[in-house]
Amino acid sequence: MRSCWLILALYFVLEAGASGAEKQSPAEMARLLQDVQTQVANGAKGGQEALRALLSAMNDQFEAMDESQWREPRNARALALYVMSGGRSEVAQRVLAAGLVPQSEQALLRGATAQAEMRAEEARKQFEGLDPRTFDPALGAHVAFAKANVATDRAQARALLELARLLAPGGLIDEAALRRSVFLAGEAGDVEAFVDLSQRYARRFRGSAYFGNFARGFVNSAQQIPVSRLESRLDSVAVVTAALPVESQNALRLDLARRALLEGRNEISERMSHAALGGLGAADRRERMRAALYAAATMVGGARHNEARDALARIAEDELSVADRNLLTVARAGARHIAPKSAGGRIASRSPSLVETTSHARRLLDETVGLLGEGAR
Repeated sequence: MRSCWLILALYFVLEAGASGAEKQSPAEMARLLQDVQTQVANGAKGGQEALRALLSAMNDQFEAMDESQWREPRNARALALYVMSGGRSEVAQRVLAAGLVPQSEQALLRGATAQAEMRAEEARKQFEGLDPRTFDPALGAHVAFAKANVATDRAQARALLELARLLAPGGLIDEAALRRSVFLAGEAGDVEAFVDLSQRYARRFRGSAYFGNFARGFVNSAQQIPVSRLESRLDSVAVVTAALPVESQNALRLDLARRALLEGRNEISERMSHAALGGLGAADRRERMRAALYAAATMVGGARHNEARDALARIAEDELSVADRNLLTVARAGARHIAPKSAGGRIASRSPSLVETTSHARRLLDETVGLLGEGAR
């Protein structure tokens, strides 16, 4: 893979040595922009810095461009691609106001400008009659992605993102569209698509400069999906989780462990708790206390009841949130008053204080769920 810095250096060399008549056209610069974007998507070192520098250089060139150049449709389209790639919209506004853009390209450039300036309604209006498939694939992919970003219908947005990926595979639009598709699937509660698209992203774009954005979005989306709905795809979720930065891994595993515990899915809670403990270092004391709490709580009343009681006794309350202190209180009460499973697999329940303990535990759990709803962690 060629270095982004090498491409950018070549660009500046060509510019420095060229006469005014030989300077690259907007269309030629747009092709260079696409090349750099592809390398950013594939994790080229210094790619984001190179992209920012190139966009800045293109703005300077466009500002100084002879106005007659904008009458050429291919240059007007290059300007639209530049704006949709994060470039400044002032040049586009100026050439539109001066009536320099061919009628055939005005909706494209007006839509690109409106989207860049966060005027979503105007962008939708301008993009409405544009079919991304009528443009060259690179520009068409940008148009499809831009239309998806201002779409009000989630299903339409997902279809447009799929089209964007098909038109320009392997580049930055493919990466961004796949990442956005993951989040839309999560918002829609489409667990199958959410997990499958996440696996695809983690496999293809782990080196992307924007992988951190994906990791945060994946964790946030997974936290909104009930554990019961994730259960059948838990192995796949674990594969994606293992590809995330350590901080994101820990956050998701602890969240799943806690929610599974509250939902009575002890096997999942135990699995996620131990996975979290395996990924936490000695310095991560608060997180280790959380994981230890969830792991121990899953054993209360089971074959490892005594082990759970001892583990719960070692947990430092001051390292826990208020919500987790409530869980600790419930778990310790259970460890004191619930008899472990007998050889026959039954739980003895003749303790005169068991009903009282259960009632107290229920009140604490209700408080805990309320705190969770307020974002207490």
